[in-house]
Amino acid sequence: MNNKTSSSKLSAATAALYIFLNHNAAPTHSFQLSPQPRPSRVGLITSTSLHEHSDKQLDATTTASAAAPSSSRTTDESWIQQDLESLLTNEQPSRSSSSQPQLQNGPIRGPSHALIYDTTLRDGTQMESISVSCDDKLKIAKRLSEFNVDYIEAGWPGSNPKDEEFFARAQVELDEVTKSKLVAFGSTRRKNMMAKDDRQIQLLVESAAPTVCIVAKAHLWQVTDIIRADPQENLDMIRDSVSYLVEQGRTVMVDLEHFFDGYKFDKEYTLKCCEAAVEGGAQVLVMCDTNGGSMPWDIEQITKETLSNFESTTFGIHCHNDCGLAVANSLTSVQAGVGLIQGTINGIGERTGNADLCSIVPSLAFHCDCEQMSCKDNLEG
Repeated sequence: MNNKTSSSKLSAATAALYIFLNHNAAPTHSFQLSPQPRPSRVGLITSTSLHEHSDKQLDATTTASAAAPSSSRTTDESWIQQDLESLLTNEQPSRSSSSQPQLQNGPIRGPSHALIYDTTLRDGTQMESISVSCDDKLKIAKRLSEFNVDYIEAGWPGSNPKDEEFFARAQVELDEVTKSKLVAFGSTRRKNMMAKDDRQIQLLVESAAPTVCIVAKAHLWQVTDIIRADPQENLDMIRDSVSYLVEQGRTVMVDLEHFFDGYKFDKEYTLKCCEAAVEGGAQVLVMCDTNGGSMPWDIEQITKETLSNFESTTFGIHCHNDCGLAVANSLTSVQAGVGLIQGTINGIGERTGNADLCSIVPSLAFHCDCEQMSCKDNLEG
């Protein structure tokens, strides 16, 4: 595949992914960017390859009308018309249940193998002017499942009634494959108590989600000055929370908040946080660039060093886009061995946004030699 054809397929595939996830999924309530949102990377791509539209920014919930083919489509991109037609005529894509069995077979390492973890329904909804109802969440979860992402982080049941409602309704209204992909988000237990006595931990169990992802402080300064905990207590909070959830039959992932900044501040303590999670039974440790300030070379170096200390553990990446590098940092981490990528559709999220799965997924498929990725077949049609 020459560079021109490769770039053309990448642009078209990115657009196909965006339209696939949004077609016929227009929510009943507003799910829109602010009146003057930041430019949409996917919107810019689709304007040249798939539609003719005004200079106005694409709505975050592009509807079927936006999928009308342009008469100026080039020969190189004509293949995408057949893919879109099959999607828009309700032809069911191939999909599988969540990748929990894969995690149990040993560590997943990129770039040859990657799991896609969507957090649009949790982290994505923290963006200013984004609002989704419970009905919206159920619709979007179904579309993400149809596209065959591996994990769908659907909310934090301990933080608001809407997310509690979602997980209750999901058990009745979603199919078995979609339910197997759901992730409930939460945090480690509070200080000076056991995990079994922490109400928000109990709500994670009651959500019935097969996978739980809990956020934990991995930066020593954040521990001592923000949550004002003893460093050892924080390690105990991580270990105890993970262990309890594993005992309840859950697959547990740990979002290591401020991981890269914490590693630079005190490498030894940050690695101790990793050890505590592994000792508790965590299946995946997610390295978070919480402030979005890390450079790709920092991501590469720290990722390689960390993975060398935990050869039997799958690692994930969660990048924010404050420096405009969330996609680049995510791809760099996969090249360095990360096996799970967290992101959102169109990169929506708090502050300047999250890593954009609409760019990451086709990039992994066409440029990063990623041979095993569950949603890859749906990209290629």
